[in-house]
Amino acid sequence: RFEACSSSNFGRCLGLPEEVRLRQAARERGYLVMAVSGGSGRQSCWRSRVDVHRAREAVQHVKSAEALPEDTPVLAIGASSGGAFVGHLAAPLSAGGLPHLRCIVPQIMSTRHSENRGVPTMFVHMPRDSRTAQAVSADILRLEKEGIRTAEIKVQPSPVTPELLAPCLGLDVAQDVVATLHRHGLVNEQGFLELDSRTRRWVRPVRQALAGRSDDTLDPDESCMSEILNVAWASHEFTSQHAGDMLDFCAEHGVYAQATKAEL
Repeated sequence: RFEACSSSNFGRCLGLPEEVRLRQAARERGYLVMAVSGGSGRQSCWRSRVDVHRAREAVQHVKSAEALPEDTPVLAIGASSGGAFVGHLAAPLSAGGLPHLRCIVPQIMSTRHSENRGVPTMFVHMPRDSRTAQAVSADILRLEKEGIRTAEIKVQPSPVTPELLAPCLGLDVAQDVVATLHRHGLVNEQGFLELDSRTRRWVRPVRQALAGRSDDTLDPDESCMSEILNVAWASHEFTSQHAGDMLDFCAEHGVYAQATKAEL
């Protein structure tokens, strides 16, 4: 369907659930959604000095290909190193910032004191990662002092239920997997994970429970279920939770129409 996927650094387009849900939410509101890959190769982090220029070129290419007006506003969302990266896009235009940037949404990362020319900024982070939470708090104080509109969303852990895993496995298989997680003591009575999902302790029993009934690789950063469990643990993962709030903030709709700061 997307021929260019085969020539990407990864070799295919993953279509992981959180990214897909955010894309769907944005498209339902009439946005054109694009993704830009950064870094030096497969599963590498963004490099601010090199990739800001590449991102500018990518946005310009899409505007041209889609016959969009030059001044079409841009919303930028990034996670982890991508969260810090969108902070660089908000730099003054004379310093290489992205033109017509309406707002940025750094996820699970601070903007690391990047200079901001006045672009509204919503931080979406997971307080379980206390170091990032402290850095985000410092960023918010700095931006507010500069008169820049800010907001903060704190993403909390979620219970692992068959419904949560169904988009990855189908409901019947998801029920078996959740039962396996309980049986092995990997979730508590309320369904919350007992251990950080990135320890990968869940992989072997889940693979046995799947018994060939799913093509999910369970590999980190490539697997539907792996991403969902990372969001459920809520320490460091891209999330589509509160997608509506992210879009409302950027458009100054709803509770964000007048607010200078909001915490959900």
